[in-house]
Parts: sequence; C-alpha cells; structure tokens
Amino acid sequence: VVLNCSAGSHQRILRALLITSIEKTCGCTSPEFTRTPVKPGDEGKIKITYDSKGHKGFQNKRLIVKANTNPSESIIRIKAQVENINTF
Repeated sequence: VVLNCSAGSHQRILRALLITSIEKTCGCTSPEFTRTPVKPGDEGKIKITYDSKGHKGFQNKRLIVKANTNPSESIIRIKAQVENINTF
C-alpha cells in the first residue's frame, strides 16, 4: 500500500519561505516540496508518499524539514497502523 499525503498550513509569513531540504529517516518515505521561495500570500506544497511494503503494525515515521525559519528545523510525523490486507 502506498499512501500519499499532502497538507497545507496557512500561517502568516512576513518574508519568503524557502525549504532547503527534507530529510527522511526511513527509505519508505518520499518527500516532494516546493523548491522555490514562497512569497507572503502565495502557497507552497509538501507531499509525502509512504510505502508500507514490508512493514506491519504501528509505524511512526519522521521527516525533518529544513527552511529559513526560526527554528530552522520542523518535524513532520506520519503515524499509521499497517494491517495485513487478508485480515479484513
């Protein structure tokens, strides 16, 4: 099962937001993000794909977003309960 997630956070920013990287702590996650500066009033995107293949039970994945913010790092967590499809 591959899960695609995207979320928006509407916060008032006073200067352009620039995400420089997203570090993943597991090979099962694939982040995509807006790589150009997001000006105040504009919208950027972060999309994370999680592939549950080979995983079972409770999963707690973490990604570290690095940007020109204070603090310079923010955490995105994905929490999921992975079940065998044959149990449904």
